[in-house]
Amino acid sequence: MGNGDIRTHHIHFITWNGEAWWNYILFRDYLCTHSEKAKAYDELKMSLAMEYPNDRKAYTNSKDSFIKTIITETRKMHFENRYF
Repeated sequence: MGNGDIRTHHIHFITWNGEAWWNYILFRDYLCTHSEKAKAYDELKMSLAMEYPNDRKAYTNSKDSFIKTIITETRKMHFENRYF
């Protein structure tokens, strides 16, 4: 992106019902039912957006640990409850 360009959307294309698709669904559903984690994720994203305003890769990589922790917890919970 050049100077003056404004990014308004970031789109992901993934295979329906694949691993990445399930990760997005699990992460979304978890945040919808755990408001304290949703707030923490929002605060993390705001902080990273300020820290990396012009570095999408660093911003995304810095969220990775938080996201993977939630997905791991959610998969474990679903497995224990035999949803998967």
